[in-house]
Amino acid sequence: MKMRRSSSSNIIDFPDIDYGNAEIDEHIRKISDGMSPDLLPDWTLIIRFVFGHGDWVGVVKRGIPYPATKEKDISIVIPVPTLDQAPYGLSKTRFLRRPTLNSNDFFLLPVDWKRFANMRDYLCNCAIRGIDEAFLKGITVGGMRVTIPEK
Repeated sequence: MKMRRSSSSNIIDFPDIDYGNAEIDEHIRKISDGMSPDLLPDWTLIIRFVFGHGDWVGVVKRGIPYPATKEKDISIVIPVPTLDQAPYGLSKTRFLRRPTLNSNDFFLLPVDWKRFANMRDYLCNCAIRGIDEAFLKGITVGGMRVTIPEK
């Protein structure tokens, strides 16, 4: 199974920063390398990061499959802090409205903005934690459940 990442934002003028792309790609590569090369070789898993306002990292429980193109899309919603929440946050006026994450649709992971000195380290941490959570809970791709063992 091939894997790639994508991102979108619910933030006006979201900063075009390196949010740990190399580290995230390396993490995805390590997971992929740990899987059997025979595991769904025709399928591609798209890990989509959605940046917006919120209080939790949300890992979608059920992604969107595209059987015709043999792709599966899973979303990881990453909350970007406001200036009230972290010194590296963004103005509240830049966030578009979106529904609150629902535990029926998402696995919710807590965030601690104070642990990080900058936006890059925070976003990278959230992305990697979200990827790990998705694989620990299991992702169904092409009718097969794909998981990784706990560390």
